Amino acid sequence: MRPINLIVIHCSASPNTDRLYRGSPGTCGFLNPAQVIDSWHVERGFHRADEWRARQNPNLAAIGYHYLIGRDGTTFTGRHVDEIPAQAAGFNQKAIGICLVGLDQFEPAQFETLAHLVVSEIARITGRNGPGDRNNPLSRAGALRLADERGIHICGHRDLPKVRKTCPGFEVSTWLANGMEVPNETPT
Repeated sequence: MRPINLIVIHCSASPNTDRLYRGSPGTCGFLNPAQVIDSWHVERGFHRADEWRARQNPNLAAIGYHYLIGRDGTTFTGRHVDEIPAQAAGFNQKAIGICLVGLDQFEPAQFETLAHLVVSEIARITGRNGPGDRNNPLSRAGALRLADERGIHICGHRDLPKVRKTCPGFEVSTWLANGMEVPNETPT
C-alpha cells in the first residue's frame, strides 16, 4: 500500500442536471459516468499504466480519480487505490481522489456516499476497522479524529495551493466541521 495523507474531493464540473450517462443501458455505445469522465481524461492526455489497468478497470484508459459518485449516490471505481491519481497536480503522490457528478448542487445520496467513502478510506489508510465492521465500526467523528491524529488532510480541490477552481462547488471544511452530514442546502 502506498502512503496516503490526503483525500481530495472534486466535482465533475458538469451541469447539475446531467447524470453523465450516455446512450441506453444494454445498447452499443452506452457509457456510464466513469466511462464519460474517462473519455474526458483521455482528451486531456491522461493515461494509466497497463499494469494498473490489468488490476482494475481495464477499460478505463485514463480516469484520474479513484472514486466517482453518481447523482443517485452510486459509487463507480476508477483507479486502484494504490495507483497514483491524476487529479491534483503536485499532490497526487500521496492522495486519494473522489469526484462527485455535478457542479455545485449535490444530492443527499451523494453526500451520504461521500461520507462513507471518506470514513472507509481513513479506516483503510490507518489500518482501522471501517464503517461496515459490526464489532468495532469507525464513526464519522472517530474517523475525523483519527485523520487529524495521523496527519491525513481532507480538502476540496480548490483548497490546494495555486488551484484556481471552484471545485468541488461546496466548502469541504464546513462539511467536515458539521460531521460530514448532508448540508441543508441540497437540491429538491
